[in-house]
Amino acid sequence: MLFGLAALQAVILNKALSLVVVITALPARLAAVPISALTPHWTVVIKLLLDSLAGAWGGASWATRMRSSTLYRVLA
Repeated sequence: MLFGLAALQAVILNKALSLVVVITALPARLAAVPISALTPHWTVVIKLLLDSLAGAWGGASWATRMRSSTLYRVLA
């Protein structure tokens, strides 16, 4: 156990906190960069979001299927 959490719980907590950080930072970033500057690049933004979602989904599926001891070794 690391910080009192099992490996899988730590991975889930990390993903949840990452989501909170991104959601919290979004208003500040949108204030710094106007939407009009991003609109020409909407396809890139959508691709990044979709690929990130696919990676997180695949990683979570992979992590939930592996044994705890293997997950600890991967995380170490």
